[in-house]
Amino acid sequence: FQELVMTNMLSEILDYKKYLSSGDTILQIGANDGITCEDYGLRELILNKEFLVHLVEPVPQQFENLKLNYANSQSQLIFHNIAIWDRTGNCDLVLHGPNNTESSVVNHENKDNAIRINVPVVTFSDFISNNNLNNIDALFLDVEGVEDIIIKDLFLQTMISPKIIRFEYVHLTNLLDVKNMLSENNYHVFFCNFGAGDLICIHQDLLP
Repeated sequence: FQELVMTNMLSEILDYKKYLSSGDTILQIGANDGITCEDYGLRELILNKEFLVHLVEPVPQQFENLKLNYANSQSQLIFHNIAIWDRTGNCDLVLHGPNNTESSVVNHENKDNAIRINVPVVTFSDFISNNNLNNIDALFLDVEGVEDIIIKDLFLQTMISPKIIRFEYVHLTNLLDVKNMLSENNYHVFFCNFGAGDLICIHQDLLP
């Protein structure tokens, strides 16, 4: 991993707008309410630039808040109240975190009293096909342990190569395998120690 320890380098890598142009497509899976756990400049871009943005959030209340919080966006927004998983159908979603605002199809808390709700789920490749997504310029993931499934589907089941991929890695047990897959598919992979830690992956065509 290349660790981002210099503030100026970190600012450069996180300056998404230099990689993205009006009309580009952004996919955010695990969008929450659009404010909580905001992805370091992504919300500002969505509000003030003209992109095609797909926002995926499975928790019904958070989904409604998401739509309200992006009501004044200049981007073209498409909202999806669904979870991405390793199958298409329905699955129990575990709610946890402060005020049950975090969720996953994987119960990391291992608590008998965890709140579960049944939600529709779809594979990443089915989501891409169902929405006729032939291209994604930026992919942002906050899916509490499903990142590796999505990354694997991205490279093995689609022909899409985003300019930017960013995701939290703390729940991954096969982090090295995921990192190697990204490197093999021509991404520079940077470690960013915000919060629990993110990987920021920039396609090699964008960097010298």
